Amino acid sequence: MKKVVVRTEVLKMLKRMLILFLMVLIGSCVGGGTFLAAYEEQPPDKCFTLLDENNNVIHQTGSKVYTGDEYISASNGRYKVVEIIGNTARCKYQGEEKMPVLSYDKKSNAWNFNSKVQPVVAGKRPAVAVYHTHSDESYVPSDGKESIEGNGGIYDVGQVMANKLQKLGFEVQYNKNNHNPHDINAYNRSRRTAASLLKKSPDTIIDVHRDAVPASQYQAQVKGKDVTKVKLVVGRSNPNMKSNLEYAKKIKSVMDKKTPGLSNGIFIGKGDYNQDLSPRAMLVEV
Repeated sequence: MKKVVVRTEVLKMLKRMLILFLMVLIGSCVGGGTFLAAYEEQPPDKCFTLLDENNNVIHQTGSKVYTGDEYISASNGRYKVVEIIGNTARCKYQGEEKMPVLSYDKKSNAWNFNSKVQPVVAGKRPAVAVYHTHSDESYVPSDGKESIEGNGGIYDVGQVMANKLQKLGFEVQYNKNNHNPHDINAYNRSRRTAASLLKKSPDTIIDVHRDAVPASQYQAQVKGKDVTKVKLVVGRSNPNMKSNLEYAKKIKSVMDKKTPGLSNGIFIGKGDYNQDLSPRAMLVEV
């Protein structure tokens, strides 16, 4: 019964998340740059806890946290990690993050940001590429353990995402390449996959992950329904960081407008997560 319930919750979350991706206007642009991937996941019982100056818990994450990392909370407060003590990251409040101003254009059926009308390419279906750097990531309630070598539960999430995007009218490239083992070199291996997907010039490329944290960090109710929250991750060590972050903020702005409570914030971490390959690259954790 638990397995059915968890998969149903993931499906509900994905439907909402994918509709939001449809609403966020995506433009094609591919760039190059240097490579530095530093996404290191902690053991399930040793996730990092981010605290503010008053020792309030801001966030928890299964990825390793470094001094200089930042977090934009669900309420758009921006925090910077100033000290690491064990698995505790002490943060300093940087102020409220300025988010894109958006409006909905019924004529074009699209969201406009900062009063700018986005260009539309006639006859072109928006294209999305989806893949998984950490192929083993799984969900204990539905899969029985947090890691399944070569065929993790994260593939179920990716397949639901691909299917829903196709139904919404997107052209989808869903790559199921295995990038195990789950180590610091996984991003070297998945980089080849991402580069291959980008040869077809998708409008956006999404690396889907599972965050190794207590379930409470992602459980929420949106419009009276149980959902799984969505966190966006941006690498701060890449030349596209500014564009990647602006893209993440646009996605979050639409989530906040359409389904308040769905967003689990934006984490800005050390490394690049292969986002130097495209200003429209995004790492999503669910």
